[in-house]
Amino acid sequence: MNSLKNENEFNNKNGVLNGLIKTSNHSRLFLTQIVRDRLLNRKDFRSIRKWCKKNHVPIYKDSCGEYVFKSEFDVVYNFPLIQRLMNQYSNDWENYYTYYLNNEAHKIIQLNKASDAVKTTRYIPKGSIAIKNKNV
Repeated sequence: MNSLKNENEFNNKNGVLNGLIKTSNHSRLFLTQIVRDRLLNRKDFRSIRKWCKKNHVPIYKDSCGEYVFKSEFDVVYNFPLIQRLMNQYSNDWENYYTYYLNNEAHKIIQLNKASDAVKTTRYIPKGSIAIKNKNV
């Protein structure tokens, strides 16, 4: 009973246990699936393990086989896209990324039109002559 109280206090203070519980629901992507579906364009397990190690994707093992978490794999696999979206749309990159993942290209076009309308600003001259002419 006392340890449960301490665990709840730890959970409320740090939120760490909630995060661990949420991450345990991620779906698994087995290495056999990666080979079969040609997700990485690799032919054998050795090269897939090498890619995962190079890109810091941990490989887990259990009685069913070797696997990675799909969310970790997707983020690393799509990292070049994420970087480009972060550079191009600094504040709204997450919206663009979810639209890319859900194949909703029409929403991307709508977001582009909305952001273009906001970005259009006129040049405002700052010189003393221009300010005098503006007041005339």
